[in-house]
Parts: sequence; C-alpha cells; structure tokens
Amino acid sequence: MDNQIYDVDFSLNSAVVVVVVVVVVVVVVILVVVVVVVVVILVVVVVVILVVVAVEIVVVVVVVVE
Repeated sequence: MDNQIYDVDFSLNSAVVVVVVVVVVVVVVILVVVVVVVVVILVVVVVVILVVVAVEIVVVVVVVVE
C-alpha cells in the first residue's frame, strides 16, 4: 500500500515539475517576445524621428538656400 502511495506521490511530483517547467518556459518565451517587440517599436520610433528631423533639416536648408 505504501509503495502505491509513493508511486502516486512520485507521479504527482513529476507532473508538478513538468507543469512548473512548462510554465517557466512559456513565461520566458513571452518575456523574450515582449522584449523583442519593445525593441522593434523603439527602433521604428527612432528611425521615424530621425527621418522627420532629416526632412525638417532638408526643408530648412532648401528654404534658406532659396
């Protein structure tokens, strides 16, 4: 009887470990995806700002030259 209980406990522990590992992996993947998305958004924002500034500089230069 004790062996059966032990087996059940062991299988439950294994299941818990598997669930914990899966949850940790999922959380890590989600965090990585979020970080990548944030970095991409920041890069896009910086590029847009640089393009806008460059266009403004070109417009100012053209106006000054004219």
